[in-house]
Amino acid sequence: MVGGKPEAGETPDLTLRRELAEEIGVELAASDLRALGSFTAVAANEPGFLQNGSPGLLR
Repeated sequence: MVGGKPEAGETPDLTLRRELAEEIGVELAASDLRALGSFTAVAANEPGFLQNGSPGLLR
């Protein structure tokens, strides 16, 4: 599983593409992604913080 936090000013799709390239060497075009929405949840290991997610699919 690949994941990470966005850098300043980075959109969710850019974050995903950067993390895929950094962590597993996969490079994708923006057209390879399809957004599924977003969610907010309580961060499991960081009391008092919320986690925002933007799940998506790869084509």
